[in-house]
Amino acid sequence: MDQSRRYVPTAGRQLSVTHYRYLTVLLFFLAWLPQLTAQDGALREVALSATEAPLSTVLLELAEAANVGVAFNSQWPEVAQPVRVANQQQSVQSWLEELLTDTGLGYEITPGNIAIFRLVDQRFRLSGYLEDAATGERLVQGTVYDPQTGTGAVANDYGFFSLALPPGPRSLVISYLGYQNLIFDLDLRKDEQVLFALAASLDLPEIIVEETPDSLTTYLGNVANPRLNAAAIRQHVGALGEYDLITAIHQQTGVQRGADGLGGFFVRGGGADENLVLLDDAPLFLPTHSLGLFSVIHPGIIRSAQFYQEGFPARYGGRLASVTDVRSREGNTKTAAGEVDVSTIATKLLVEIPLRKDESSLLLAGRRTHLDPWVQSRARRSGEASGEDNDANYYFYDLNVKFHQRLSKRDRLFLSAYRGADRYRKNSATAFAFVSAAGELENYTDELDQQLGWSNTLASVRWNRLWNDQLFSNATAAYSRFRYRSLNSFFQEETDGLETTQFFDYYQFSSVIQDYRLQWDMDYYPNNAHHLRFGVHSLARRYRPGILTASVEEAILDLETISTFLEEYEFEPGDFTLATSLYLEEDWRFHPKGRLHLGLRATHFQNGGQAYYQLQPRLRLEWQARQQWQWHLTASRMGQFVHLLTFSGAGLPTDLWVASNETILPKTSTAITAGTHFATRDQRLRFGCSVYYQWQNNILRYVEESQLPNLEETSAVDWEAGVDQGIAYGWGLESKLEFQHSVWYSHLTYAWQRTSHEFTQLNDGFAFPANFERPHKLSCQVRRNW
Repeated sequence: MDQSRRYVPTAGRQLSVTHYRYLTVLLFFLAWLPQLTAQDGALREVALSATEAPLSTVLLELAEAANVGVAFNSQWPEVAQPVRVANQQQSVQSWLEELLTDTGLGYEITPGNIAIFRLVDQRFRLSGYLEDAATGERLVQGTVYDPQTGTGAVANDYGFFSLALPPGPRSLVISYLGYQNLIFDLDLRKDEQVLFALAASLDLPEIIVEETPDSLTTYLGNVANPRLNAAAIRQHVGALGEYDLITAIHQQTGVQRGADGLGGFFVRGGGADENLVLLDDAPLFLPTHSLGLFSVIHPGIIRSAQFYQEGFPARYGGRLASVTDVRSREGNTKTAAGEVDVSTIATKLLVEIPLRKDESSLLLAGRRTHLDPWVQSRARRSGEASGEDNDANYYFYDLNVKFHQRLSKRDRLFLSAYRGADRYRKNSATAFAFVSAAGELENYTDELDQQLGWSNTLASVRWNRLWNDQLFSNATAAYSRFRYRSLNSFFQEETDGLETTQFFDYYQFSSVIQDYRLQWDMDYYPNNAHHLRFGVHSLARRYRPGILTASVEEAILDLETISTFLEEYEFEPGDFTLATSLYLEEDWRFHPKGRLHLGLRATHFQNGGQAYYQLQPRLRLEWQARQQWQWHLTASRMGQFVHLLTFSGAGLPTDLWVASNETILPKTSTAITAGTHFATRDQRLRFGCSVYYQWQNNILRYVEESQLPNLEETSAVDWEAGVDQGIAYGWGLESKLEFQHSVWYSHLTYAWQRTSHEFTQLNDGFAFPANFERPHKLSCQVRRNW
């Protein structure tokens, strides 16, 4: 039972009073009797003679005059400071308020004793959210900084932050890229929850950074792993003038394009299947349209995108080379809004509807290309030049739906869905007649029908809950499906005199992969020095590959004849796998200049009767050698249980997704990176440089004698016979120089990298370069900030 009273010397205000509830008046009186005694002691008036002496001497004199004890640390520099005392009589509490004001000391009065303590040792918890003032959307990875103590906090993926600060007046700086800085003054006397609303900045002035160790360390540490928002993505213009997420990723130093600039992206020599792309916690297996030119994610719905190519946090798993974590916008909860964007190749539509102000909203977005007339015209002209009747068309589209509801002050519900697809079709027909060597007239006709398409379908439900000012959780259920499908139908008719022969050839390939994901993630903030993340992820995945072929040659073909060869098409059973992971992350500020990120991910993978276990440790050490200069060292081990078999880097429908099993081992990767980052005091000039080495085991590839997934067979279930597993090792150097002005922005990047593969059944066992390796990459960009 607390029988004391605690005070902070500021205008005589009481910091806190303990209240008790008891069932009887007697217990109430007995419990408060010592407290009342302490209150009487605080109000007792005593006189001190006028003097100027150290604070410690005056406190001892006050205790003697009040006939109580006093406790404090005589080594504190605060008690050695001289104070001036007037000759007067007042209460003990008034004397303490007068003596301790602006000293950084507080006091506690108990029966017969006065305890002096340092306010710097006391902390109150300030927690809450960062949001857009105009739309009510939460701001991911914004910063809250206290210049007085040099400490700060970064908001998590849902805009929540938690920070422990000393009591008293504080002037906080709240910042987010593309928004005006907010200066917030408060007098912190207890644990508080706040909501910081930031206004978007139309004009980005010069950035002046004062003494902000935490915010500077956070920024420099993200040069290699950049965080992008919608404003940053709009600065990266790609093919045909389209701004796009995939274009922004291509600008990163360690990223290479595929064949002829297509095929998505390859990070530090890794394969196309080694990049994890998440949209609201649901994976995208092919995150690009048009064979890698455009991202499947509508740029207008992106709230934030975090790209990692080194130092992967333990909460991410299942891929080796990179992680792109995209969070979509929540929607405007204040006013209805809309946007229409008509560009060279596509039309984009975005609508935001607040269903209940400040409580719920609905976001709808769509995009479709409108090049159909141009594609069809080109196909017809090409056919006329070659004597064929040609008709072709290609387009892609995206549809997004996002709903969110505030259930209570502590709970929020999010529903999101996505559907996107690429569609290509070509029909051609040829007819001609000729005279045979025997002098007979022969007629020949053929018809070709080609169809090609791939699609992504995603859906997720997320529940956020703030349990208290230190514990935040997110529960997610997600579904993801990806499908390749290609169809080729060829019909030929040849008339030789009175005899007619018809031939029909049909081929269809399809590959489907489906994910069912459940996960629970927790953020815990015990104090400013530690930030813990932990959780459990469960992933059920089904692979369904299949090939169907039919060739028929008859005198006369009819639908019934063909249908006997094309019975109802069914997928092969494929594989069903289950992976369960537990992870723990620790972000530890062990020194004013040092930060250590530790992580461990434990995964159990099951495919039929085959099980694999993996421990994946992660480490990132950051040290700020000087105010504007930082070093970092990262080491990580990653595991991957899914493989992509392909002959190209363009993402063709013959690509086959397969799972590790009793004969195909999971891929693993160990990577070590060391780097340094420097920024001038005004942040106009920034430079970063990193060197890395990585080693991969059990990478998968077709052997030289293999064909596209066994096209002569009726299925792709025997793909293991045509593959080999090997190793890959790579090393490189990456550097980036940036110059930021109020009007101009420019950057220059250079990367040198080498990656070698070794397989026992390829190249006689000797090492050879990885596909699409370009040892040197140099890029430069200059743009005006309008």
